Amino acid sequence: MSDFQGFAQESSINVQKLLGKILSKWYLILISLVVALGVTYGLLRYATETYQSSMIILNKELSNSRGGGKNNQEDLLDGNVYFSSGRTIKEEIDILTSSSLLEEVIRTLDFQVTYIRKGKLKDTEQFPSSPIQLTWDTASTNIPVQVEFELLVLNREEFTLASEIEPWENLLVDRTFRFGDYHELRGFRFKVDLMAGSAIGKEYSFIINRTRDLVRDYRSRLRITERGKSILNIRVDGPTPEKDLVFLEAYVNTIIENNLEEKNQNATNTIDFINEQLDILYDSLRYADAILGSINLNNRDVALGSGYLLEQMDELLDELTNLEITQRYIVYLEEYIQELPNEEVVLPTTLGVTSPQLSGLVQQYLSSGLANRQLELEEYVYNPMAQIEQDRNERELEVVRQAILESIARMKESNAFKIQQQRGKVDQLKSKAENVLREEWDFLYRQKIIEFNQGLYNLLLQRRIEASIARASTTGDYQILQGPSYRSRPISPDKQKNYIMALFIGLMFPVGLILIRELLNNKVSDIDVLKQTTQIPFLGMVGHNKDNSNLVLFDKPKSAIAESFRSIRSNIQFFGADGKSKVFIITSSISNEGKTFCSINLASVFSFSQKRTILIGADLRKPKIYTDFGLHNDTGLSNYLAGVADLKDIVQNTHYQYLDVISAGPIPPNPSELLMSDRLAQLVADLQEEYDFVVIDSPPLGIVTDASILMAHADRSFFIVRQNYTPKATLRNMNSLYESGKVKNVSVIFNDARQQRFGYYQYGYGYGYGNGYYVEKNGKKGRLRSTLGKLFRI
Repeated sequence: MSDFQGFAQESSINVQKLLGKILSKWYLILISLVVALGVTYGLLRYATETYQSSMIILNKELSNSRGGGKNNQEDLLDGNVYFSSGRTIKEEIDILTSSSLLEEVIRTLDFQVTYIRKGKLKDTEQFPSSPIQLTWDTASTNIPVQVEFELLVLNREEFTLASEIEPWENLLVDRTFRFGDYHELRGFRFKVDLMAGSAIGKEYSFIINRTRDLVRDYRSRLRITERGKSILNIRVDGPTPEKDLVFLEAYVNTIIENNLEEKNQNATNTIDFINEQLDILYDSLRYADAILGSINLNNRDVALGSGYLLEQMDELLDELTNLEITQRYIVYLEEYIQELPNEEVVLPTTLGVTSPQLSGLVQQYLSSGLANRQLELEEYVYNPMAQIEQDRNERELEVVRQAILESIARMKESNAFKIQQQRGKVDQLKSKAENVLREEWDFLYRQKIIEFNQGLYNLLLQRRIEASIARASTTGDYQILQGPSYRSRPISPDKQKNYIMALFIGLMFPVGLILIRELLNNKVSDIDVLKQTTQIPFLGMVGHNKDNSNLVLFDKPKSAIAESFRSIRSNIQFFGADGKSKVFIITSSISNEGKTFCSINLASVFSFSQKRTILIGADLRKPKIYTDFGLHNDTGLSNYLAGVADLKDIVQNTHYQYLDVISAGPIPPNPSELLMSDRLAQLVADLQEEYDFVVIDSPPLGIVTDASILMAHADRSFFIVRQNYTPKATLRNMNSLYESGKVKNVSVIFNDARQQRFGYYQYGYGYGYGNGYYVEKNGKKGRLRSTLGKLFRI
């Protein structure tokens, strides 16, 4: 098998087996879930909850501007002709969220002091009522705004104050204050009243808020969204919904009041403008009427053809009337923009001026003024670093203003030219008629002029009546569809979402650790990995030994481990070991893989079948087999190989029938050279004559060459692989030696296998043993330990 194939086999994931390993750690998952849910509960228990307060309003002007649907009479009665601002819904939302509007709202509310109930883990704002009440002299020279003072109620008469802000902190040390009395601290004169006796012994705090900080806070939490064409959803999120409801109620009342005030101001401006024009026209009419009365007109019929000229004169004068009205409005608009008054501009449609160009200029000016107002309302006034940006915007607005004035000047000049042309046409027509009926024509001409001015005067009177009616019947554009309310369930933190996240984290954290550990595991973890890594024949499996003794076969002959060695003894028959005395060598890749344990018990299981067996401790570098049997190590294999002892001198009888031992003997300076001597072959041959089985415990194959020398004298080698201990790399190296033919007649024993409760396979300490007959009786204590062991077994 190539290295790539071996790696591919090892990298394949057995989902069922992986699931079994995860389920075997169920207690870790349970602990992780309990911890995650417990931590989440604690965090949610003391987290600051955020509630959503909202209301819904309707802007009728936005609805009319988009859909129309009303006739002019209905618009007149509602005042829509005069009050339409021409703003889009986005511009309307910008104004509704402006700092100036919010400041106006805040100043109407009693939010200047925030009272907080101090808790061990969570603080709670006291609203609408607080057990303590702060009052201070507004003439104080030093008011500590945005400074938190902690107040401890000692009794009904006294309290203490503390603060972490210098210099107030030093002024409050070891001082006691009385309720109801005025006190002074660094120019701050104040008193605190106790409103409830239940506050005794409790700790509170209060903060004097700065208005602009409250404005900034509510502006950051205020959300206005469009629903449909003209419906606005107003929302405020915060930890104190009762306080937010009070704010929303004052907020919508301020919006309605400002809207009505704006409409009334528009109507007043329109009426003032019309009155001014009426005064001018009245003087003109009086003058024209006086001149007309001085003309001496004889009773003569109008000459033939004068009727046609009069019809032409009517048309010319009607056009002149419209041009005069437009010119008057242009002059008004120019003066208005030059003076930049605070009131709203009169719209051209209010006076019957239907010029699209004029309407466009007014709309452009209104949009520029709105942008300028927004800049003033923004919090740049609180931020000196933004002054440059504000100056740049003001310069741009000035450029727009100058451009509008230039456009108005050109329009004014153009309209004046049209008026001059129209008057020239009237003069030409007058000249034509002079030769026909001079006196009649002069009378009729002046009469037409009077009629023209009278018509203009009547039109303005009509407009004034309409504006007065509209002002008297003014209604607000805003209508409350849903009053302020809040959801009883907090929107933050989302408990359901947090608990779901806790379950997910509590589950995935241990599962992730198990998966990562499994993916990074370079040890042979189970039989499947063993079979994927090597092609060496598998002989058997030995369970985990929980006892300190290596003599499991003798101490607990009915245990699962003892039965596993019996199974291995049976499997050896399939490798041609029946009927002849055989030599077996036990080795491993590295130390502590259990080769000595397996050597002792394999030799023991052979002796249990009444076969003469001898166990040789061939690890000359670290001799230790003799200690398990209570034997000595004064004379052993090293003495025999060195030629200073005979076979009869090194063989030691154990307390168990059919089992003898040859210990390693004193540690020689040259173990490898001794093992290469001919006396080793002679020793193996002599032992085969006298014993049925010869079991050799050798040093690790991957550390020294002693094991490879010994394997040349064995009929079969057993390679020990310990679960979760033997590296996969050493097993692959052994497999390479096996596939290349350098190592023959070798089998693998899987040692220290632990019982899998939820796995791809399940076994006791062997092949399904360990539950029932093959269990040692240890009494109640032993059964309890066994039960706990099964419960928490990996």
